[in-house]
Amino acid sequence: MKDFIPSPDVCFRNSGFRPIPNPEPQTDDSPAGVTGRCGNASTLVALLFLVLGAGSILPGQDRDQAQALYRSAIALLESGDYAGADEKIRALLADFPDIPQALNVAGIVADLRGRPDRSIEYFERAVSLRDDFIDARSNLARLYAKTGRLQEARRHFERVLHWNPAHLPSLKGVANVLSDAGDIEAARETTVRALRQAPDDPELLLHLAKTQFKLGREPEAAVTTRRLRRLVAHDGEGLHALGLMLLDSGRYADAVTVLREAAERGGRDPEVVSSMGIGYGLARKVNQAINSFRESIRYRPRDPQGYLHLALAYGMQGRFDEAAAELRRVLGLDPDSTDAAHHLGVSLYKQGLEAEAEPYFEQVRRREPDRVETLYYQALIRFQEGDYPGSLTLLNRVLTLQEDHISAHYKAAQVNAKLGRRMETQRLLREFKRLELQQERSRKERFHIYAGVGDDFSVFGSR
Repeated sequence: MKDFIPSPDVCFRNSGFRPIPNPEPQTDDSPAGVTGRCGNASTLVALLFLVLGAGSILPGQDRDQAQALYRSAIALLESGDYAGADEKIRALLADFPDIPQALNVAGIVADLRGRPDRSIEYFERAVSLRDDFIDARSNLARLYAKTGRLQEARRHFERVLHWNPAHLPSLKGVANVLSDAGDIEAARETTVRALRQAPDDPELLLHLAKTQFKLGREPEAAVTTRRLRRLVAHDGEGLHALGLMLLDSGRYADAVTVLREAAERGGRDPEVVSSMGIGYGLARKVNQAINSFRESIRYRPRDPQGYLHLALAYGMQGRFDEAAAELRRVLGLDPDSTDAAHHLGVSLYKQGLEAEAEPYFEQVRRREPDRVETLYYQALIRFQEGDYPGSLTLLNRVLTLQEDHISAHYKAAQVNAKLGRRMETQRLLREFKRLELQQERSRKERFHIYAGVGDDFSVFGSR
């Protein structure tokens, strides 16, 4: 179930943009993004003066025309009419292609309309015309990060920091990019640097705690987490983000505590209730998880994720027939869901219905040919059918993709024993035992500093 934890970034990391660049110096707490509101009338007037007013190279009549198109584009953007905004801003750029602020708005509109490639082109054009255009460059960096182009994202964030070393959104951006790239220590250091600018910024404290947990610095993470919880105590969105971070860090009982608070603060928001269900499931409180998922489904009966989560909870209780029924509902709502097809195959396999399970595993592999667990279950089916060479081929592929897959080592040893390969069987069993011991040692090392082990320990102290 841990694979279905939403990222805490869905609550805190702002993926929007600032359609109306601020003509005043940008403060540390004014990121180049918005969450729905794009400015006010006085900002708009000041902007138009900045972009197209006194000193503009445009003659008076052209300036009036450009102003009218720009005003219309902004008004449509603020109202949510992205198609209309796109039409107006492109009409402006057709006559006046070299206005950086207009290109920035065009990039925002293109991204909101699901055209990230076109959006990148507009932002790139804007910063090529004005190298120190912080809003456009920050927007470009965010978009590169969102599309997985981490090196380009980091380059543009650092270019912003060249112009403004204290630019908080870019410090956050660099920290996120480093974290996504797996450089956790550098991400932590950048976050600490950003916190000097904004010591009580909840997003930064969340990211700091996350990196501290990943680096095994649990006492520091506990201090940061307690501080963050105090800051967001009355903020349902902030509590949700904190709960998701704790889930991702393996602090399941603590996560459930926080997510319960988030659900109450947020008026039982179905997304928060669903996250709470995931927390209950990971904490092995499956009945509570089922109740949470059922509540979420009542609020959002057309959301396939609710039924998927409910099916996984049923599976944890061995109720595979009920799990299969929910998974068929998922596929009815989303026929292309590989998660639903995989878990339906598993549910049928667990009921001894291997022949019915196989088509669902094949459906998954048509879209995700190297999904490890699907390959593993197909290997189990081949083994039960007596097709030992076929089973071994699949198991070898699993071990190529995931060298530390403990169950695959054990099953491959069984297959090799069936094929009379004694030395390979012994090698695989030795590796299985080594991995099993390593897993147990890792689990103990993670919690050895605590008086209580596992989910009984709370970063919030005794309960």
